[in-house]
Amino acid sequence: MVGDVRIVMEALTAELPEIDHRDWLDQIATWRERHPLAVHAVGSLPPQEVIRALYEATGGEAVLVSDVGQHQMWVASITGSAA
Repeated sequence: MVGDVRIVMEALTAELPEIDHRDWLDQIATWRERHPLAVHAVGSLPPQEVIRALYEATGGEAVLVSDVGQHQMWVASITGSAA
């Protein structure tokens, strides 16, 4: 398939049925409350705290980009997004 990704994605998503994710998001919120992110300081500045500080300082409006792996999980658990 060759095309402008914006146009192709809009066309494809228009064909998808509406899905209610509220139950799933509620479950994730419950897990976050029961099992908050543990910060294990390796050095003097734990990466989780840097991510949390950026998130809080920008009111959740920062664009955080991470590689795949542990950093991605930290961003997702702090920001609540699928990084």
